[in-house]
Amino acid sequence: MTRNPKLEEMPNLINESPFENWLYLIKPDNFTILDSLKDEQEYMAYILEIVEESI
Repeated sequence: MTRNPKLEEMPNLINESPFENWLYLIKPDNFTILDSLKDEQEYMAYILEIVEESI
């Protein structure tokens, strides 16, 4: 695991552009698990579905 050295010096960068600045670089032991992760559009659709169900 690696920490982002830019954020150690300038932590406000994470608020300015959170998709471009990362906190940690993590190397998984099993890369196949990455296939089950949602991208931004899939996650937003998932959240919208949950919100609509709760109304």
